[in-house]
Amino acid sequence: MRFDLSRFKSGTDRIDRTYEPGAFGSATADTDDFRVPDPVHLMLDVKKNGDRVHMTGRVVAALDVPCSRCIEHYRIPIDAHVDLTFYPATDPLATAKPARTSPKSDEEDGDEVKEDDLGVSFYSDDFIDLEQIMREQFYLALPMKPLCTPDCKGLCPVCGINRNQGTCSCESTWVDPRFDALRSLRK
Repeated sequence: MRFDLSRFKSGTDRIDRTYEPGAFGSATADTDDFRVPDPVHLMLDVKKNGDRVHMTGRVVAALDVPCSRCIEHYRIPIDAHVDLTFYPATDPLATAKPARTSPKSDEEDGDEVKEDDLGVSFYSDDFIDLEQIMREQFYLALPMKPLCTPDCKGLCPVCGINRNQGTCSCESTWVDPRFDALRSLRK
């Protein structure tokens, strides 16, 4: 899933490809937060100007994601817009650090990310990894807390039954064991 820039000298090109789920390797991997169950459609317009490559387009897919409450898998449709500019990894822009005009304060954790920097990436060896672009879009499209339904009841913390599919008679009140000594004084 690599785009070869050595064959693409300048001008414009169009990428319109469909990738099978097995091409992502995440269909069976447990390391990702999602699985790719259906084919993924990638449509990109590629413009090359010297060493700079600009890609705009869409990634259309469906992801299989576990619910954060009941852990049942459900599908999320993805229709993500892609707008990225690639520079060669040997470009001075890739290694240059902005000069600081003031000393670093205690609140700063690092350099400020500017709006223009969000759509910038780098390529090496005249290849752009299309899988990395699609995987990045998948992660950006995932909700912070995926829920199968807004009113998902989740799992029982005692017996583990899915409360959306059944009920249980477990008592789920938690008693802080650190106060056991105080409770014995009250008796």
